[in-house]
Amino acid sequence: MLPIVQDQWLNIFQLDNLEFSYYAYLYYFSGLLFPMATINISLNNYLNYEFEKDLLLKNRIRINHLIYPFLLVLITFSVLLLKYFNYPILFLNNLVNNKIHIDFIYQLLATIIIMILLLVNKCKKFLKKLFLFNFFIIAIVIWTNYFFDLFNLENPLKASFDSNVYLNNDNLNIFNIIYLFILEVFYYIWSYFSYKNNLSDWNVSYPVRSDLKPIYQITILYSAVLIYYVIFNSIN
Repeated sequence: MLPIVQDQWLNIFQLDNLEFSYYAYLYYFSGLLFPMATINISLNNYLNYEFEKDLLLKNRIRINHLIYPFLLVLITFSVLLLKYFNYPILFLNNLVNNKIHIDFIYQLLATIIIMILLLVNKCKKFLKKLFLFNFFIIAIVIWTNYFFDLFNLENPLKASFDSNVYLNNDNLNIFNIIYLFILEVFYYIWSYFSYKNNLSDWNVSYPVRSDLKPIYQITILYSAVLIYYVIFNSIN
C-alpha cells in the first residue's frame, strides 16, 4: 500500500513544475518509514530473548562437542558485523576521495574485539543497537541518493554510488534488508547459546519448536519489508 501512496505523491509533485512542493518532502520522509518501523519492531521484540521455561525441561538433549558450533557462530557473526560496520566507512572513503586501506591486521583485531564484546550480555545488546543504527544510516544514504537523482538535484553522493564497491542503486535497499535479516538470525542464535549460564556451565540443549518461534517471526517481518522494496522498485 505504501509504495502506491508514495508513487501518487511523486506524481502529484511532478505535475507542479513551478516549485519544490511539500509533496516532495512527504515523498522523502515516506522513504524512511519502513527503516524506522523495522528498527522499532526489532528493538521492542528481538533484543531480549527469554528461554528459561524451555531450558528447564529435563528431557532436552544437550549439544555434544559444543566448541564447534560455538566457534562457528561466534566467528561468523563477528565477521559479518565487522563487514557491515565497514560499509559506511568505505562509502565515506569514496565520498571524500581518500584512500583508506582496511588491512588484515585491523580486520583481525576488530573481529577479536567484537568477539569479546559478544561474550558480555550488555555489550551484545549494544552491538545489536549499533548494527540497527548502521542499517538506518545506510538506508538514509541510499534513499537520499535516489531522491537527489529523481528530482535532478545536485548530488554529492553520486560519485560514491558509481564506485565498483557498491551494487546497483535499485538493489541496494534489498541488499541492506537481507544483510540485516542475516544479522538478526545470528543475533538470535547467539542469544540462545549465551543465555544466562549456558556458556559458563558449558551446557546448551538442542532447541525445541517453541524456541524457533522468534525465527519465524523475524522471517515474516523481513519478508514483508523485502516485498515492500520489491514493489517499490517495480513501480518506480
